[in-house]
Amino acid sequence: MLFSIFRAIYGLFIVIFAYYFSREYELNYFQTGLIFVFSVFISRIGFKYFKTKFSL
Repeated sequence: MLFSIFRAIYGLFIVIFAYYFSREYELNYFQTGLIFVFSVFISRIGFKYFKTKFSL
């Protein structure tokens, strides 16, 4: 349950972040896709941190 909430909030943040940077720096689809791929790795690291901090 907590992971679902984390993914929903983090996912919304990443979509807004990617949209902003793709418009601000005129990124193409490949570069915007790299933001999403990078975010997958960051979310896994973040969730592992939350698991150990909150004993999930």
